[in-house]
Amino acid sequence: MATYDHKQVAPASGTTAAQWAISAEYPIYGSSRLGVYTQTILDPHQSAGADNPSWLGSYKRMMRLKNYELSDHLGNVMAVISDWKVGVSDGSGNFKYYANDVWSATDYYPFGSLMPGRSYTSTGYRFGFNGQEKDDEVQGAGNTMTAQFWEYDSRLGRRWNKDPKPIIGISEYAAFTNDPILNSDVNGDFSINNHYNFTSAALKKLGYKEVDLIAHYASVYSDHPAKWIMAAERTSYRNGIDYSKTVNSQNTASKEYSSWHSMKADGENISDAQALERGQEFAWGKIISASEKAKEAGGIDKLGKNSEGIQELGQGIHALQDAVAHGGVDMKHHSTPNDMYPSDEENKQADYVTTSAIIVTEVLGGNYSHVKDGLKIDLSGASKGQMDKIKGAFQN
Repeated sequence: MATYDHKQVAPASGTTAAQWAISAEYPIYGSSRLGVYTQTILDPHQSAGADNPSWLGSYKRMMRLKNYELSDHLGNVMAVISDWKVGVSDGSGNFKYYANDVWSATDYYPFGSLMPGRSYTSTGYRFGFNGQEKDDEVQGAGNTMTAQFWEYDSRLGRRWNKDPKPIIGISEYAAFTNDPILNSDVNGDFSINNHYNFTSAALKKLGYKEVDLIAHYASVYSDHPAKWIMAAERTSYRNGIDYSKTVNSQNTASKEYSSWHSMKADGENISDAQALERGQEFAWGKIISASEKAKEAGGIDKLGKNSEGIQELGQGIHALQDAVAHGGVDMKHHSTPNDMYPSDEENKQADYVTTSAIIVTEVLGGNYSHVKDGLKIDLSGASKGQMDKIKGAFQN
C-alpha cells in the first residue's frame, strides 16, 4: 500500500511563488518486501506550471528513487542500496569497476538496539530491525519499532503492550520468545518445521529415501509464510520452485484459503466442526487428485518439482495436519502453543493422518505395498464420494 505526503517545497528558480509537492512511497514486493520506490511531483492544483511540465510526452528514468533493502536471516534490514551504480575511476578517465550506492548500513545488538559507531545512514528509510517500521520520533533513532500488534523498545527487548496471543510460561511483554537470535516473532500457524518433520518422518517410516521435496511442499509451499517467519524457523523459499498458486495462503478473511488450513475465515458464521470437515474434505480431494498424477509418474517419489501432483499432495497433507492443530477454529481463537509445541497426543495424531494420506495416495495409484492385515487408516472428513472411491481402491 502506498503512502502519500503533501508538503511545501522551494520556489522554482527565478520565482518567489510557493510550490507544493506530493511525495508518494510505493513498496517494492517479490514474495516479500524488497524495498521502496519514492517519487515527488509538483501538485498541479497549487504549483504554477506543474500541470504542463516541460518533460510531458517524453520518457525519463530517474535514478536513486528506488531503495532496496539487504536483510539477514531474521529479516533485519542491514543495508539499503539504490538502483544507481557508482563508478570507481582507475585514474585515467575510465572506470575500474562499479560500486553500490549505499544509503544506509546498520549493525544491531540481539534485541535490535543500534550498535554505536556501526551505523550509517543518509536516507530516511523507514524499515529496520525485524523488517518493521521505525518510529524514531518517540525515543530516538532505532529505539522504537512499530507493527500491527505492538510498539517495541529495542533497548529493553520488551513490547509496550501485552501480547494478544500469549504463550504459557513466557511473559506477556516478552518479544521473540526471548530468543532474538533464532526468532523474529511468534507465528500464528502450526510451526512450518512441524509440517516438514511430520511429513518426512512418515515417508521414512514407509521406506522412502527421498523425502525432502514432498516435505517441503507439505510445509513451506502450502503455508507460503512471510519471510520473517521463514527466517525464524531456519527455512526458506527455494530457487526453481513456483510458489504462485499458494501466494494467498495466509489470507484469513477468505473462506477458500482458510479451508486450506482447516480453519474458519474471519467472522465466518459456521461451527468449528463444519470448518474442520470442510478443510478435511479439501485435503482428501487433493490427495485423490495427486494419486492420479503419482500413478502416471510411477510413484509419489517420482513426482517432479513444480508438478501438479506434488503441489496437490503437499496441500492435502498440510490441510490434514492443520486439522489436528486447528480443529476448525478461526485465527482469533486458535492456540499458538498447540501450533508451536504440539502435545504427544497431537504428534501421534498428526503422524497418523500423514501416514494415512501417503498410503491412500499409494493405493489409489495402484501401489499396495503397505497394505497389511490390521492396517488402520484415518479418513476423517472425507465426503461420501471420496470415501467410496478410497474404499473401492482398497477392496480391489
